Amino acid sequence: MTNGLMAIVMVAGLAVALAAFPLLVHGGEIKLVCEFDDGDRIIIRQKYEIQPLRLFYREAHGLRRYIGDAHAFYKPKGKTEERERVDWFSLRGGDFSGEYDRIRYCSSFRKINGVITTEASYKLPGMDWKKIPYVVPYNVSSFPEEVKKKMDDMRMKPIWAGGTSLAQINVSTFLYEAPLRYFRPNPNNPLVGDYEKNIEAVLQSYSYDGGQTWTPLELTQDSKLYELGKMLFEQKGVARPVDWTK
Repeated sequence: MTNGLMAIVMVAGLAVALAAFPLLVHGGEIKLVCEFDDGDRIIIRQKYEIQPLRLFYREAHGLRRYIGDAHAFYKPKGKTEERERVDWFSLRGGDFSGEYDRIRYCSSFRKINGVITTEASYKLPGMDWKKIPYVVPYNVSSFPEEVKKKMDDMRMKPIWAGGTSLAQINVSTFLYEAPLRYFRPNPNNPLVGDYEKNIEAVLQSYSYDGGQTWTPLELTQDSKLYELGKMLFEQKGVARPVDWTK
């Protein structure tokens, strides 16, 4: 075979491969089903696509590339379809293959006396989703100085993707709490270290006008919504993983 003919064959082969490649790329959706004690559910959905070229470089998720953020949907008990999307909830590249990950993501949703809360939003019975007053893991820098100092002194850190809890005390009074746990910094790098598993304190705030305004956050070990000394998924009212699709 001459060099010219060989070049033509190679080009033709490459053209066929490139034409067939889009057929090899396909997508899908993974779904994590979380259930509250009363049978209501939260469905977390994450879109992905399979990319064969990932065979040629190392990736944590193999051939799968997650597309955008995962989103959550609320499904009341007895309903055949999800009713509404959970506002202000997103999860970057949700991977539900590990049992611990499924427990952690579901535990970020909690239901207390009919009020559903997650990391950044809450829902009263029969009402739309509302934004949580303090999205704790993301705005520590805006906390009162005395709270930040107390967190540093006690070596406390918020639980990432750990949810929050909000309870309605009466018609106009609400209680908000975000869980904290101990953090042991690495002596060589104080920005990294190990987290204890149990909740040992909370950030707490009250609203006396139906959620319009909130009192400044306070760090306390007098929690009304968490049982201290236990892990997040051991708390009453958290959602539990009951099903997932790969």
